[in-house]
Amino acid sequence: MATSTATTAPKHTGFENAAEQLVPIELNIRGDFPPWLSGNLYRTGPGTYSIPSTADPSKVTEIQHWFDGIAMHHRFEIVPASEGQASRVLYRSHKGAPDLEQRIADVGDFPPKLFSFAQRQRDTDPCANIFRKIFTSFSSLGDAVAAMNSRERSNKLTNVSVTMTPDFPGITLPGGEKTGEGEKSGPRVIVSKTDANILQVLDATTLEPLDLLSYAHIDPRLSGQLSAAHACRDAETGDFYNFVAEMAMKTTWKVFKIRGDNGKAEVLATFSGKDAPPTYIHAMTMTDRFVIVCVWQAHIRGFGLALLSTHNIADSIEKTWNPKFPSVFYVVDRHNGGLVAKYKTDPFFAFHYVNAYDDPETGDVVIDLSVYPNTGVLDMLYLDKMRDTRDSKPWMGRARRFRLSDPAKKGSVPVLDAKIAFTLPQSVGVELPTLAPGKHHHAYQYAYGITRRPIGKGFSDGIIKLDMKAAVTAATASEPLEGKESEYAKIWRLAGHAPSEPIFAPRPGGASEDDGVLLSVALDSTPEKGAGQSALIVIDAKTMKEVARAEMPNIYPFGFHGVYT
Repeated sequence: MATSTATTAPKHTGFENAAEQLVPIELNIRGDFPPWLSGNLYRTGPGTYSIPSTADPSKVTEIQHWFDGIAMHHRFEIVPASEGQASRVLYRSHKGAPDLEQRIADVGDFPPKLFSFAQRQRDTDPCANIFRKIFTSFSSLGDAVAAMNSRERSNKLTNVSVTMTPDFPGITLPGGEKTGEGEKSGPRVIVSKTDANILQVLDATTLEPLDLLSYAHIDPRLSGQLSAAHACRDAETGDFYNFVAEMAMKTTWKVFKIRGDNGKAEVLATFSGKDAPPTYIHAMTMTDRFVIVCVWQAHIRGFGLALLSTHNIADSIEKTWNPKFPSVFYVVDRHNGGLVAKYKTDPFFAFHYVNAYDDPETGDVVIDLSVYPNTGVLDMLYLDKMRDTRDSKPWMGRARRFRLSDPAKKGSVPVLDAKIAFTLPQSVGVELPTLAPGKHHHAYQYAYGITRRPIGKGFSDGIIKLDMKAAVTAATASEPLEGKESEYAKIWRLAGHAPSEPIFAPRPGGASEDDGVLLSVALDSTPEKGAGQSALIVIDAKTMKEVARAEMPNIYPFGFHGVYT
């Protein structure tokens, strides 16, 4: 049940309610911010986990899974030092779904007609027979799909808080202007995205939710229920790439581009088939030549209709792992359109790509992912486990490199084998991976992310820098990669600190790929901080040493992703 009597038991800080900060406050700076660092760090993620009932505040609805925490958006404005004035950091935040919070308070439970990622609602049996339950309510599969598409959505009711895109192409601004038009300094709007065909438009300064859209608002061909929170964007043209998946007896996947210059959409390819059922997919990737969607094993039961029975993604996913059902990379020609090849590999699950690029020597497509052996990690992210302070195994994935032999368009789409080049050990597990901005979709050397010791406590305990070129060298030797971590990994780790996703801010005119700093909001739980204190940490990406921090007066909840502009 989602409703429980309020308790005084302490919660692990970082997974509890955060206060909204509508008016910017100045943070206390320790150390020296680089004089060139000037811009805005936007972040999004959960902000509310416990909602007292309007009728009886002693009754509290508890959010059960990290991915269902109710949205809060954040902005750190970094003002560089000037004559007579030291560097400053101004912080503000805004709730992303206040109407959902109010609805839960008024109902005294999570609203039964709204989808979530993993919230289990009262009287819902995740193991119930899907079709028996559906056909007691709907006369046909078509009616059931129509009901799924017509679920209630509104701007401040829908929870959209996973990734953020500045000045998303094709969005109409207040006043009728399109993003990308006219003179500007900094983004006009930020678009928050999730793993569904939903886009929330935010004011880039106040973070106030302005509108709720779908890709179909940009082009009606982009209909469907599922999409990737992590899309791709061409840094030079501003073109935006993603997919939508339309669930039915045969799910149709549509890979598309939205042009950065005029906001027009182009469908690059569609595909469907037994190896592409409806699937929970958090990310896709691309190279200079190709867009790649990997359909890994997180299949939604009953042609996707299990969502109508369970009301959430997690319980809709097939729990029985099938070691014989391969993961399949679908490769689409980015410039001319069309599906050019499919590559299969042993089944795995993933949230995030590290990067992908075209090998300039062989023409192969190189894909780096943080992988898991199955979907069990989804259960590890329920809040009762995330708040557990006892030693446990980490929830982080392992970096794995795949090579897809040079795709070539033929009369029929070939089905080839993806080759595994190497998998890094769990001792250098990585999640929420990021890169220097100019290296996305190109050959690269360094990746960054959060990490945690193989046996340890809490959300994370360090920020890792992976040297992927050195990892290739280490992997070509006959010895195992275990025990050689110092050759290809460097970690910022400070006792009592749990960092969030590191965002790379490049130094203007920087000469090397790692010439810049990493920005991460970390929770400092050292004894002198009492219940804890959050801070924006600035780390030299070359040396992986902290250079400065901006201390917050409150606890920043562990969030998902962000962007620096």
